[in-house]
Amino acid sequence: MSEAQIATLLGIVLLVAMSTHVFYRRPPAALWPALPMVFLSALIFSFGDLLASIWSEDLEIRWAGMLMVYTGLLMIAPGWWLFTTRFSEMVGHQKIPFRSAFPVLVTINVLLWITLITNPWHGQFIETRPLGRSEYGPLWYVTAIVNYAALCATVFVHAREGYFAQNPTIRAQCWILVVAVSIPMSMSMYYVFSPVALSFDPTALGYAFSCLLFLFAVERRDLFVLESVSLPGVLDHDADPIVIVTRHHQLIYANPNAQALFGQGRLNPGAPIDEILALAVPSFSLAGSDKNAPHSQEHRFTSPSGIESYVLIEVSIVERNHGDEIGLCLRLRDRTALRNALDKSEEHFALFETLDLAMGKGQGSTFTFMLPPQERSRPSSKKIGFSASPTRFANRDVLIVDDEAPIRAILPRHLAVAGFNVHLASNGEQALTAVEEIGPALHLVIMDITMPGLSGIETWSHLRKTHRGQPLRRMGLKRNWVRNILFIASILIVGTHLC
Repeated sequence: MSEAQIATLLGIVLLVAMSTHVFYRRPPAALWPALPMVFLSALIFSFGDLLASIWSEDLEIRWAGMLMVYTGLLMIAPGWWLFTTRFSEMVGHQKIPFRSAFPVLVTINVLLWITLITNPWHGQFIETRPLGRSEYGPLWYVTAIVNYAALCATVFVHAREGYFAQNPTIRAQCWILVVAVSIPMSMSMYYVFSPVALSFDPTALGYAFSCLLFLFAVERRDLFVLESVSLPGVLDHDADPIVIVTRHHQLIYANPNAQALFGQGRLNPGAPIDEILALAVPSFSLAGSDKNAPHSQEHRFTSPSGIESYVLIEVSIVERNHGDEIGLCLRLRDRTALRNALDKSEEHFALFETLDLAMGKGQGSTFTFMLPPQERSRPSSKKIGFSASPTRFANRDVLIVDDEAPIRAILPRHLAVAGFNVHLASNGEQALTAVEEIGPALHLVIMDITMPGLSGIETWSHLRKTHRGQPLRRMGLKRNWVRNILFIASILIVGTHLC
């Protein structure tokens, strides 16, 4: 076997290895079937070249080999162009020159392939020669012009994207593709147009160099974003949204729950994910996660429809069997229900803490005045019907003064659970009347400052003037509670003995 045949055989071995690698690890859907088509075309060409060179003296076998050579060439240019447009769309490039050229190129090459297989009858395509350069007919030159132009266009598109790309990983991938297309194309053009006829076609050797470059780029630059394991079988049925990205922040995999969370069609394998995460979770950054993995932190998440929720993002490192890092796994646990429950608990704790302060266990500004002693019984006309459980505040009367109906609806429920007998007033005038009616049985007044008519401050001043001589402790709330609808500015404590 000659050196040229050994080089061709090496190209075939590497092409088979690369094709198997691609089929086994499955490229993203955007690159399917363009990527396998490229490798299959190169494999057909190389196998036909080896066949024609080994049995060069047998006219029929040599013609069958040449038929495979040119079938591969007529397939590889459309395959590369389809790959180029799909890859460009996958990495986010919107302006792709000659986007609609693919069906035109396929149509032309199909017609040229028909002239190829009918060449023995018309002889206008090629005249083969054993162990030498063939004689080219006019149809061959049409084939060369069309397909070399298509391959040059793919080199131009990748070079342009490599020049303008902001992402360093995508930039490196584009330049790798430029070299991978240019090497076999340059060798083929040199063989065809060289003034000195070469003894063998080095195009298959160019494919071998391209395969070696691809294998390096797949392992070290995440080219084609190939899956290392069968992720769908493992994670598709997981209850949590899961996203796996490369070290360079390109999406490898997103399970159905992640697709639903971020919006269908937004998470495309192979595409950069930083911008999508920045829109959905502004407080989270993959750049910071690279150095701190594994870790977890809660963030506010905004869906494409504007719905806000809380998610705990757990970041962990994904490794291959031999320990090399593939990228990061993001597990997004929905914490909205837990967060709401915690907020609700804080509301209760805030209420009880305030009541403890009101009973004298805290510190605050103290004001005193005397309520005139009254012996009449506690009125029931203003009392609302929440059942009070037997707690430390059982049978204590509290008056809530607020013009906001939601506050008068929600706050009594909290106080009733604590054991209070709750009375309501919607303005300052009603509050003054209620204080007179309830009398010394009243233990606690919770009053809004901003109200129509008599404000909370004016009502407070009136109470100080009309009820002198009995201690009154005024306490401010420490936090906004019962979410954002409660705007209680002060707590007025009427009476001296709460226990």
